[in-house]
Amino acid sequence: MIKQNLHTHCTYCDGKDMPEEMILTAIDKGFDSIGFSSDSYMDWNGRGLLPENHNNYCTEIRDLAKKYKNQIDVFKFDYSKLLAEHEEKHKKLYKSAEI
Repeated sequence: MIKQNLHTHCTYCDGKDMPEEMILTAIDKGFDSIGFSSDSYMDWNGRGLLPENHNNYCTEIRDLAKKYKNQIDVFKFDYSKLLAEHEEKHKKLYKSAEI
């Protein structure tokens, strides 16, 4: 069985822990892989990975993946392009749900 979490939020969006802390916890718990999937920032809801932090986020996850490559597989998923294509749809859904 593969032990993993591929939808992990860290302090770059709405998570409470730094990426390295989360990787170390995953290693300690015997995970095979961890994937960071910070939600892209949407100005209409004020949540997610801020555009000015995007490069730092990508660099940090890449560097941590290299640092821990012999202990755990680290992945980064980027929703920015996907969400940009569907932003109007998400705005409507968000507004109708009154979140």
